[in-house]
Amino acid sequence: PSRHLNKDMIIDVGLPARYADKNGRYPVLVTCQSHFLHVSGIAADLAAKNGVPELIVASVRNYSSGDFVAERIEGHPDSGGADRFIAFFRDELIPALDARFRTHPFRIFYSGSFGGGFSVYMFLTQPAVFNACLSATPAIDYEGGSTLIMDNLRSYLAKNTYQDRFLYMGVENEPVLIPLLDRFAGILREAEPKGVKWEYHP
Repeated sequence: PSRHLNKDMIIDVGLPARYADKNGRYPVLVTCQSHFLHVSGIAADLAAKNGVPELIVASVRNYSSGDFVAERIEGHPDSGGADRFIAFFRDELIPALDARFRTHPFRIFYSGSFGGGFSVYMFLTQPAVFNACLSATPAIDYEGGSTLIMDNLRSYLAKNTYQDRFLYMGVENEPVLIPLLDRFAGILREAEPKGVKWEYHP
């Protein structure tokens, strides 16, 4: 149950293959707007190849597209819920996972498109929630509907603390989005916010 979102949230959880055989604790990868079996399968494959530690994967099933957008934008009547969605992760989902499973305090968030834009927004505005935010084709302009992230980027970077925080952005051949993300990366490069590690791969 979520008081922030005013509904019951459905979460699919994948545990490492050897979770029952060990007493160890595991980093948590939270995802949405991505196929649960796809993400959990990649995490398991990378762990088997020693590419990453074994991970607990938690996928939010019943989100809405408006949960990804920080302001009201035309054509998305339920938009403007990003801050509530972040509060759900911070105050409700993460404590519930920590109480129920043997979690390690290193937390990762992954999503794409509108969810990727949300991932970037959450990294910028609430860096304490996740240690790393991974963003696939992050629509930081929400398909042209919002300039909020770019308009406030320098302000976000100046007022928040990002110690040991990591942002990854990868984008496909998107001729409208790539110039915007190039500008975003240029501002990050210029600002050099303390503690931020980041990669951008167009």
